[in-house]
Amino acid sequence: MPKLKDLYIKKKINKKLVSLLAKMQYILDNDEDGNTNVTLVLGEIDRLKSIMINKYKEHLKSEEFSYLLKKLMIIEEEFKVKYNRKQIYREMLMEDFDEMLGRGR
Repeated sequence: MPKLKDLYIKKKINKKLVSLLAKMQYILDNDEDGNTNVTLVLGEIDRLKSIMINKYKEHLKSEEFSYLLKKLMIIEEEFKVKYNRKQIYREMLMEDFDEMLGRGR
């Protein structure tokens, strides 16, 4: 019976991860300024971390729990890096555009 519970919990967490990844990809692919979307996604990640720690830690094996938590933390860090890189690139493009129009600083 514990194996079935482990499988159910892992499936539930992975389903939430897939949903988060889809939202992250949408934010990274679209050019609209989505600071509120980024805040919402990061809030969902924090919420999922707290759910994992408070609710699922006692039901999963310690190796599986630490693996899933590390996976979530890596996903969060990669998203932050890619989003920041996108913002820097956008700022560089705007500076180049302003210089082309003769509105340099």
